[in-house]
Amino acid sequence: QIGDDILAMSTAEPLIPIYLFIDSAGGDVSAGLVLYDIIKTSRAPVITVGMNASSMATLLLAAGNKRLIFAHARLMLHLPQGTFQGDVEDVKIRTKLFSSVTDELVSCYIDSGATARLVDKSDKEIRKQILKDIQREFWLTAPEAIEYGLVDQIVTTADLYTGDKLWEKAV
Repeated sequence: QIGDDILAMSTAEPLIPIYLFIDSAGGDVSAGLVLYDIIKTSRAPVITVGMNASSMATLLLAAGNKRLIFAHARLMLHLPQGTFQGDVEDVKIRTKLFSSVTDELVSCYIDSGATARLVDKSDKEIRKQILKDIQREFWLTAPEAIEYGLVDQIVTTADLYTGDKLWEKAV
């Protein structure tokens, strides 16, 4: 539904920014990656605003053209999760898939600007640090999320509703 709305708004009014408020514990990685692609390919700028985000929702927050976060928001990253059922060969297939999805997610974080606090380091070094960080639940406050490269700035409700055209100030 959200992806359809972004596509429709982007087609109808490609110069008007789309604000996507994110308050989510995450969800299905496959659906999330498609929504990530929609955000990244939108003709209209997508401004993501983090209220609280975990798991897949953190990647969607990072995907915005401009990435904002409320001062008291929290973000949590972790490895993809799931359960396996079947024989040994099925488990091997799923394990390989999870490894591939993890690599894909980390690449998307890096493509969206995540630096893992390693400014001026190579993507390989950043990838290694992100993989280390997400081995367990990795929580970030709003200022830490900025340092990590997942968002650009802290925003207040006054910034959103004063009519000062936040998008024009951001570019």
